Amino acid sequence: MWKVIIVDDERRTRQGIITLVDWKRLGFEVVDTASDGYIAIEKYEQHQPDLIIIDIKMPKRSGIETIQVIREHDKAVKFLIISGYAEFQYAKQAIQYNVEGYLLKPLEEEELINYLKKMHTELAVERKDNINNKHDQFQRYIDLIIQQKISKEVRNFFQEEMKWNYYAMLLIRFFDKKQLDLADIVASIKQYVSKEEGIVFIRNGYAGIWVKESHAGSNTEKVYYSVYHSLKEKNLAFIGAVSNRVEQIESMANCYQQAESYLHESFFYEEEYLITPYTPMIKERSIDKSVEQLSDYKEKLLYAVEISDCNTFKQLMMEVIVLLAKTAYTETEIKQQITMLLTYINNKLTAQHPEVQDRITIKLTDIVSIQQSHTIKQLTSIVFEHLKALSSVIDADTSGLIVKRMIHFINKNYDKNIKLDTMAELLHYHKVYLGKIFKETTGEYFKTYLDKVRIKNSKRLLLKGSKVYEVAKMVGYTTPDYFHSKFKKYEGMSPSEYRKNKKRMGQEDS
Repeated sequence: MWKVIIVDDERRTRQGIITLVDWKRLGFEVVDTASDGYIAIEKYEQHQPDLIIIDIKMPKRSGIETIQVIREHDKAVKFLIISGYAEFQYAKQAIQYNVEGYLLKPLEEEELINYLKKMHTELAVERKDNINNKHDQFQRYIDLIIQQKISKEVRNFFQEEMKWNYYAMLLIRFFDKKQLDLADIVASIKQYVSKEEGIVFIRNGYAGIWVKESHAGSNTEKVYYSVYHSLKEKNLAFIGAVSNRVEQIESMANCYQQAESYLHESFFYEEEYLITPYTPMIKERSIDKSVEQLSDYKEKLLYAVEISDCNTFKQLMMEVIVLLAKTAYTETEIKQQITMLLTYINNKLTAQHPEVQDRITIKLTDIVSIQQSHTIKQLTSIVFEHLKALSSVIDADTSGLIVKRMIHFINKNYDKNIKLDTMAELLHYHKVYLGKIFKETTGEYFKTYLDKVRIKNSKRLLLKGSKVYEVAKMVGYTTPDYFHSKFKKYEGMSPSEYRKNKKRMGQEDS
């Protein structure tokens, strides 16, 4: 059972809360009550409760003042504030002291039950139902240690209960925080990390592990990869960082800061990577911030997109991002530069191709995707897909390029059964439209152009000695008779006559 103290200056309210819900069924026990803040602190020291439900406005000492005093010594105990309507805005001030929530008087049974269920789950995860009190104490002390506020009590605890020769700090950063249940993740990590290996905790949105390090300094990496598969099974995007090993508890604050500083640079590494003190720091850069070199890439990128040269603009974009990564730009500044570059390309294409303006304008979703990218690799992929989409629109809506693709297809596939329907299906345009732009661009109908390509190639094959019926099939005609009629139409003679004339003249067809 989780222990609860109820604090309110009105006796009726205290009794009302006690009788409002079935505490035992919800996994809680009301161990005491208090009528003001001073008594509440005494009761807290006596019972060491897990949850304190407290009125925000009381005589002698207010709820906020009481919470502030208790928080100086206990970061783990949970608070649920109750207040009247007039004090509701006042109650919000208590959020800075990490309260779980606040309820308006008169309390609603369902709302209180929902809070209690939520806190029951959190308490179970954070303390493992008090199976390991020593581990629970560490959770309470971790903030003090990192803040370098190590009391005698904290120091004695570690000296007596955690007689490790070396320590190291491992932090894991998760990228998709919207759907992140950190308490659940930490509970999963604890299944892979024994108390002999390290202590798992939560801080600043990170999953942290205080690792018992070896003299060789290899335990931390082993711990990371032991929880790696657990995180992968949850389809999480994450990256880890580990500090140097130290011998003194007092040095763990520096270890935390060291690991955290590595995570601030996680954008420059791939997901799931473990950054160590021995990892080459991508951000150890001496090049000043300068956009002069970027201007050289603008026109190159624009041209590559216009001609649909995916390989080129992918390579150019990678070069741009690598260039930015080697400068003094931060993650945010790099994303800003990329956004500006894409905006420039979009504006240029819009001016040059106004007929497709509505389809190439950079969208808010594109900018959001860039800003939310987790790593350099992900940013590169997002930008490439955007450029590819732009190129696709420009390509598809430019008649000349469409016809070039049609001609290229004919030259490569004239021996097959090609029709305008084939091209329409391939290019996703109506055959009437394709026939129209083909005639406007080449001056010939599609069928005429195809026949000429076939006849040209048939002449080459005829002079090589192939039989007429073989040549007909090799250039895409279904029957020798049909080939014969087409050949005579364009060359003024039959295939056999053409071959005889050429042999007699001793000339080769060019």
